[in-house]
Amino acid sequence: LTRMQGDLAAMGIAVDPNLPVHPTFLYESLWNLIGFLFLVWYTRRRHFHGELTLLYCGWYGLGRAWIEGLRTDSLMMGSFRVSQIVAILGVIISACLWLRLNHCVRAGNAPAWAMRGSDEALQAEAEAMVLPACKQASTPVATSEESSSSQDAIDPPENEDPDHPDKPNTTQQ
Repeated sequence: LTRMQGDLAAMGIAVDPNLPVHPTFLYESLWNLIGFLFLVWYTRRRHFHGELTLLYCGWYGLGRAWIEGLRTDSLMMGSFRVSQIVAILGVIISACLWLRLNHCVRAGNAPAWAMRGSDEALQAEAEAMVLPACKQASTPVATSEESSSSQDAIDPPENEDPDHPDKPNTTQQ
C-alpha cells in the first residue's frame, strides 16, 4: 500500500497505510452468525410464510449499513455510501412488509400464501385457478397408432394364438 500511495493520491484517494483498519470481514461473519442463531431460534415462533426471509433481510441490512460505515473503500454517491443506502432501503422495506403481514395475520385477513399450515388451501386455490380448457388438454388423447394397438389387444389378428401371441395360430377354423 505504501508503494501505491502516490498513485492513489494522484487519483484523489488519500490513504494512510499506518492507520489501523477495522476487520470488517470478522465483524460481518460474527453479525451473520448471530443472525443465523436468532433465525434458528425464531423458526418455531414464526407467524407466516416468508417471515424468516423478511427478518433476514432486515438483519442483514442493519449489519451491512453498520459495517459499510467502517470501510475505507466504498462507492460514494455525494456524501453517502451507495451500499449503506441500499442496505437501509432493504431494512425499511422488510420492516414495513413484516409489520403489515404480522398485523394481517393477527387480524385474520392475511393472504392465503402467507398463512402457516395452509398448504391444502393453497392447493385448492391453485386448482380453482386452472382453466377448464387446460384440464381438458391435460387428458391424453390416443393417436391412430395407439388406438389400433389397443384394438389389437381386444381382438387379436386371426393368425395369432391369444394365449401365445409370439407364435402363429396353426389351428384351422
